[in-house]
Amino acid sequence: MARMRTLLSVVRLTVDPALNARRDLAFAAGIEIISTILSVAGPYSLKLLIDRMAAGDISFALLTGLVLIFVLTMATGAVSALRAVHVQRIIDAVHARLVEQVVSERLSNLATSRDDDSMRVAGLLERLPFSLQIVIDGLLWRVAPLIAQTCLCLLVIAWLTPPFYALLMAFIIILYGAATWVGARWHRKNADVANTAIGNSSRLLADVLRNARRVVHNGALGLELDRISQKMTARRMTNEALSWSLVRLSLLQFVAIGLGLLWLLVLSGQDVSAGRMTVGDFVLLQAFATRLLLPLAGFGFIMSQASVAMATIEDVLARIGGARRAVPPDLPDRAPAHIRVDKVSHAYDDLPVLRDICFSIPAGSFAALVGANGSGKSTLAQIMAGAIQPDSGKVSVSGRDMQTIPLEWRHRHILYVPQFVGLLNRSLGENALYPPSQHEESELVQLLEAWNFYEPGRTIDLSRPVGELGERLSGGQIQKLELARISGIDVPALILDESSSALDPAAEAKIVLELRARMAGRTTLVAISHRASVAAMADQVVFLERGRVAAVGLHADLLASSASYRDLWNRDAGPEQ
Repeated sequence: MARMRTLLSVVRLTVDPALNARRDLAFAAGIEIISTILSVAGPYSLKLLIDRMAAGDISFALLTGLVLIFVLTMATGAVSALRAVHVQRIIDAVHARLVEQVVSERLSNLATSRDDDSMRVAGLLERLPFSLQIVIDGLLWRVAPLIAQTCLCLLVIAWLTPPFYALLMAFIIILYGAATWVGARWHRKNADVANTAIGNSSRLLADVLRNARRVVHNGALGLELDRISQKMTARRMTNEALSWSLVRLSLLQFVAIGLGLLWLLVLSGQDVSAGRMTVGDFVLLQAFATRLLLPLAGFGFIMSQASVAMATIEDVLARIGGARRAVPPDLPDRAPAHIRVDKVSHAYDDLPVLRDICFSIPAGSFAALVGANGSGKSTLAQIMAGAIQPDSGKVSVSGRDMQTIPLEWRHRHILYVPQFVGLLNRSLGENALYPPSQHEESELVQLLEAWNFYEPGRTIDLSRPVGELGERLSGGQIQKLELARISGIDVPALILDESSSALDPAAEAKIVLELRARMAGRTTLVAISHRASVAAMADQVVFLERGRVAAVGLHADLLASSASYRDLWNRDAGPEQ
């Protein structure tokens, strides 16, 4: 039933008017009808030709016409190739639709989830084109038309020969279908296991390659190679089991077709010898049997691969919620936001991280969130930005609950910048001007030069590639590039989650002061930091301790009134001064 639901979902996708593929559907269907007519006309014209010649009753015109019809049936290959052009367009349209939907929905999920399955999603999308080829071109446009041709051919056989042969041909086809069904059940189980093994190995390979420096610099190359070897061994074993199940499937199909053809041709040969059938009837049966039964053996491959393909498509469809993209809500006021955190609590795996957090940040002010490692600062920052939904409580931005704003539009109210920025594998300029930044290139270059992005005298080339995840840049350069980007964004509130931690204290102070100046009167700025210099610049400090708000106020006042706040900055292993 699950496979049938998946097949019906694919059918609905292909006929969806929004896909703009109905013209190709109409052409492909018309071409398939012509192919079906030719497949029936060929054996019938050959029967008439042989019977008339045997009776000596055939004119030159009839002879030429019947031969011409038979010859035209040889064009079914060209007709099928023409149909394949239109079917491929349909497949490409469906593929583009599914990729867009998966990326649209999974990106939002990945942005808010602690369980990153991006590698598995990438593997699925990589296998999707072949899977759609098997299901749409194979099952829908090859197997389904063959079933229609079979029914039509059986009617012709029942009309021109003793009905027994139509029943016999139908029995052979049913026997073949039963053999295929039994073999496919074995194959489907192995296909699901193989699909999982492929995903696991692909995910591990991508993870190791993406973190090559961590692996090599920690001397873990041998360990990771052993892990890869284990995954590849498991993948090889599942693929071998899959291949053997395909062998069993092919053998079952061959036995069904071989025995059926032997029975059919021996009986019809006896009837011809006894005068109960003409030679033309025998040729008709042989031609239909060849046209129907032998292609069925070839479709065994499609049926076997369909198990893997359907499993992939099922997995892709499971990652699509079916919801349409949310309509953009009204834009927030172009004014700094007032942020209110009201009784927010949150836990990870039943481990409390935040407990009854309450405070507010006045519009246009600069607030610093400080606390020891593990005090809940980053979790709170992500909840404030709407990236994580709290277990209880709410965050209001200028009076509006963040959780009521569609996820893809929350950045218009609060923009969140994490500590570790994964740059796109593109150029400096493409990363620094990434939406919604409104910088001009010249302004961006001047800003990066003022922030000493390179050593003095080196020209900033915005076309220079940064490498995967920004690997060609230092940690400080990555943060400077991202901070330069966000300085060109007009947003009611901005949260910097240790986004300047890789900078030296002097550079950090300079950049934070410049950001305050640039965003004055238009943005409420919130910074998470482990440096007292940043806290000293803030209009308000929110001090977190063990997941609770321990104190709120000015840095100097908290130093004077709170012993635990003083300990935070005086601790030997604590934040930098």
